[in-house]
Amino acid sequence: DKLQAAQQKLATFKKKYSSIQSTKDMSTAVKRNSLEGRPLSERLVLGGTFQVNPSYSRSSGSQSTTTSASGQPQSSSTPTNGGSSTSSTSSTSTSKVPTSVDLSPLLGYRINKKLTLGIGATYRAILEIDEFTAKDQVYGYRGFFQADAVKGFFLHGEYERMNTAVQPDATTDEIYRRWKSGALAGIGKEYSFVKGIKGQVMVLYDFLYEDGVSPYKRPLVIRFGFVL
Repeated sequence: DKLQAAQQKLATFKKKYSSIQSTKDMSTAVKRNSLEGRPLSERLVLGGTFQVNPSYSRSSGSQSTTTSASGQPQSSSTPTNGGSSTSSTSSTSTSKVPTSVDLSPLLGYRINKKLTLGIGATYRAILEIDEFTAKDQVYGYRGFFQADAVKGFFLHGEYERMNTAVQPDATTDEIYRRWKSGALAGIGKEYSFVKGIKGQVMVLYDFLYEDGVSPYKRPLVIRFGFVL
């Protein structure tokens, strides 16, 4: 009975630890997920992602105002106290966003065999070059984490800052640039691509999405990538 109990105890330890010097002193044991003692080359992760953004039309409009007889502008909800007024109607126009692809190199550091933290950069390449304008230029940076789950699936989360152009009114050429934050999270699947390279596909949701301001057509995005 004592031998069987000892064997069961050892089997339990082996499930949790990859190396055990002595069951009486677990301070020297190495957990299976640990990368303790591994060289830096086994901890660094090099790779990249790309995201295709099909062409679409983005709406923008001008705000309507009411002008009293005295010539003073008023909001449409402000009473004119019987005075005559003229109201300018709001107008909505659309502008075309050309087809593009977001290219994002990344560098990660493996905390252990299941968790990776890293940084990356993004540049948007316009595919319809004949329709490229300065307002279509997008670039930025991000920090991310990736946690392995089961059977090649993993959880992915990131915080990004993207410099993008905002056009309040498509009827004019007036634009301004701003840094837009994004908080994306979702699930991904890793698969064998070629020897030494693994492919990835991710489905992410941007929880800070703003229509007309965020650099994406919709909050749900699909990305493809690879890691070395």
